[in-house]
Amino acid sequence: NTRALEYAAALSADSRTLGFTRVQGGRPSIWLARREPPDGAFGAPVRLGAAAGFVEAPTFSPDGRALYYHRLEGGRFSIWRVQTAR
Repeated sequence: NTRALEYAAALSADSRTLGFTRVQGGRPSIWLARREPPDGAFGAPVRLGAAAGFVEAPTFSPDGRALYYHRLEGGRFSIWRVQTAR
């Protein structure tokens, strides 16, 4: 809950990681918040530096080893993938 626009939330299959898009300064970025145990409170979110540029809408692979998102380049969106820490 910040003054920034936040949307497109996704929860990992193990319910321990929340990914979402945050827009600050007119530019979207992907943020992740983690929690232990799976029914506890989420910690402070951190920006996913591996996803640079105009990026949004994260989603997790079923096994939790990857995060997918879309990125705008040259007027077109494409799907990108980053490996997640386990």
